[in-house]
Amino acid sequence: MLHQNQLASVTAAAHLVSGWHDILLRETLADYTILKSADRNPYLTIGPWAHNDLAVESEGLRQGLAWFDAHLKGDPGSLPENAGANLYHGGESLD
Repeated sequence: MLHQNQLASVTAAAHLVSGWHDILLRETLADYTILKSADRNPYLTIGPWAHNDLAVESEGLRQGLAWFDAHLKGDPGSLPENAGANLYHGGESLD
């Protein structure tokens, strides 16, 4: 994607949300890899949904609110211990 050559220069905290059946999963994982390689600390959520699944919106919102609490309110305890990624397998969170 066109933005990937500039992604490493992003210093803002980033929360990436995708699904195992998302048509953009490969691109989301590439973005995550670029940010990690640039010593950034992105937060990644991947669940059992497709790109247009309503579950991705509700879980993305839930995870996003916790992420905002951690990064904007300074409450890191609002994120799971593995705060780099929250992966779901068969509907169950792997955190």
